[in-house]
Amino acid sequence: MEKSFGLSALQKHSKGIPPSEVRLAEGVRYQDVISAVEVMDPRTDALFDHESIRYIADLMKSGEIFTADELTSLSESQILLFMQHMMALEAEWMQGQYLPQTVFSTPYIHHMRFLQCHSPMLYAYCLAVLKTVLMVFDTIAEADVKENEEFLIYHFGLDLHQDVQLDEVLRMLEEAYAEAIGKDWMQVAKCIEFQSNFLQGNLILARGHEFLQHASRLLTSAGEVLESIRLADMDDISLKKFYHPMTLRWVPALTPLKWISSISVGDGIRYFKEVIESLIGICTNFSTVSRCSERLLTFAIDFSASVPTLLVRSRLLLLIHSLDKNLLQNGYLVSIILHSLDETYGCSLYKSIYDGEPKALDEVYAMQTKKIREINKYLPQAIDVSSLTKELIGTQFTDFLERLARVYLLIIFVSLHNRARYRRRLANLFFELRNIQHLAWEVDTHIFGGGYGCVEHYFNKSRKLQANGFCAQCVACSKTLVLSALVTDIICRVTMEFNLLGLENNLYGKNEIPTAYAYNYHVVQTMIENDTILFHPQMFEPVMKHHARLYPLLVRKRRAALPTEGHIFYVEVLQLVSTASLFLHVALQQLGMIPSNHGQTCTTESQVYALRYKSMQCLTRPAHLTHEGYRTIIEAFSTNNAPSALENAVGMYQRAIEKLNTLIPKLSSYSSSRCSGLRCVVQANAVTAKLLHSIVKSSTMNNWTIEIQVGTVSLGNAKLAKRVNTSLPFYKLKQKTARSQDQSLDLKELKVV
Repeated sequence: MEKSFGLSALQKHSKGIPPSEVRLAEGVRYQDVISAVEVMDPRTDALFDHESIRYIADLMKSGEIFTADELTSLSESQILLFMQHMMALEAEWMQGQYLPQTVFSTPYIHHMRFLQCHSPMLYAYCLAVLKTVLMVFDTIAEADVKENEEFLIYHFGLDLHQDVQLDEVLRMLEEAYAEAIGKDWMQVAKCIEFQSNFLQGNLILARGHEFLQHASRLLTSAGEVLESIRLADMDDISLKKFYHPMTLRWVPALTPLKWISSISVGDGIRYFKEVIESLIGICTNFSTVSRCSERLLTFAIDFSASVPTLLVRSRLLLLIHSLDKNLLQNGYLVSIILHSLDETYGCSLYKSIYDGEPKALDEVYAMQTKKIREINKYLPQAIDVSSLTKELIGTQFTDFLERLARVYLLIIFVSLHNRARYRRRLANLFFELRNIQHLAWEVDTHIFGGGYGCVEHYFNKSRKLQANGFCAQCVACSKTLVLSALVTDIICRVTMEFNLLGLENNLYGKNEIPTAYAYNYHVVQTMIENDTILFHPQMFEPVMKHHARLYPLLVRKRRAALPTEGHIFYVEVLQLVSTASLFLHVALQQLGMIPSNHGQTCTTESQVYALRYKSMQCLTRPAHLTHEGYRTIIEAFSTNNAPSALENAVGMYQRAIEKLNTLIPKLSSYSSSRCSGLRCVVQANAVTAKLLHSIVKSSTMNNWTIEIQVGTVSLGNAKLAKRVNTSLPFYKLKQKTARSQDQSLDLKELKVV
């Protein structure tokens, strides 16, 4: 067994070397060592005792793999075992596991010539897997997504057989398929057919319509392979001879080897189906999207929630690049798309905006400062344009957002470099940004102060509007609101960066930063309180995501630490509770149990307003909604389906209770008490929603009323006998008696199941 650079040898040679001194062998460059470490080249793992690839003769002699005669006479079940586990390993690799730990965990793939001589069927199958790996590499490299070092083209020491042509591999697969059919090995033939279809599918993926024609066969073959899995018939001894982790080159201990027996073949095949379905979804949408930026953006953000692998993410980015060149000129829209995919792909955003390598910092600063001074002539024009209805947003406003986003990136760039050198410049630039914020608020004054919900209709007052100032048929009303929120969000992010740079004395007053974020709440609250859900809610999600990260920094006067795990968990609970409260309120409003017109004078008007304010404040301030939450809210408002809203409320309340039960032991006594009180409110509202749902089904609505309480609640629990203060609304269900008196419903014994 060949050893190289064991730990004992390293300790022996390291004696006498001063601290912080690096010694390299003759002919070895420091840059090569760093590059090798970054891609986890096992040849440079001097701190770990590892084995190199062993000779095939030694492996056969020790009985760790099949001999040449045994390999030639493999049975159907043994070959099926190899192929199915290789598919599972390939799926594991696509999910982010390292290539040496997955596909290259079999010694045969390191010795392909030996496999070619004694098992041409397995040789063709392994070549197809390696060719698929190469195609994935090419796709990700073309999309310029290199966050995961494992998905680099160059792997030190791993032979991917780039010299073998794809046509030759497909021909070998056809011969292997014919051989399996001739031997009546139908399950083996299905595995070969699936690998061939998947390989061809990746080949024609760039041509959407052709891939859709091929996709049905691909899904069918995947289903057949999934049905043919017979793990009970597998031989563990054969498995160890096929996949022996001890024979590969060790990877660093930070990424320990996974034993093959722990990998589920069924899960691997299901993952392949998810990838295929995702690729089909991309091609289907992009074949109909054409060059419509609105559809493209909505689909990209919508689809990103279920993207299963880096391959699909890269294919999505490539299609965006190929279909809509104009969209790439808008830096901020690109940032929304990339942010919805994952925050780690900021390098692609940076490259898209600057069209190549970033320029010198001084030159970039001069260019951005000049553009910021030109913004004043863009914003007034954005108020008077009618192009809001033509594209996703107006061209002038788009340019304004793009330039503002570039300034934001510049500040981020500076904050990572020499802060002291650029502090004065940043302070001057801040006042330019503050003027931009005043202009953004001026737009809001025109929209809300003038009583009109649409910029276009503000200049065309002959158009008949609703009482709330919004035009129900015009999507521009809602888009303008979203744009205002996005502008303010960028400015708030810039403000946070200045705070982190230690420029607090030159920034806003003590209370102005939370006020700036309250502006965003105002936008959302205005939509909800006017029953106007016309905008594309997916556009607002990037703002919500940043709120979850930035809010703990913004609410304090000076620098603050990042939010703790308990705080983030508590934020998730508030998100669920506020969404559930909104659902419950919508249902009550639709059932006529609380007033729907805020202009009417009634005893519960202030309580209803407090409910909506608190719900939306919790909804938008520290947390963000999921795609499903947005869709359900829109459903609740548009379909007028009260039972559906009640069911959603009960489900979210129940999830909030489960999260609270997990959260309470992790927090301090003060926070635990607060969470316990919140749990009382959540459980009470959940019981109310569940009872109300059963009442609606039994058609006995006339005998019940709803009372809204904000501030205190008690469920009669002995441990929580004291009334706990809470800022969330508490619904109390009451039944009218024959004497026309309301009798409160006792909630002690009620539980949510």
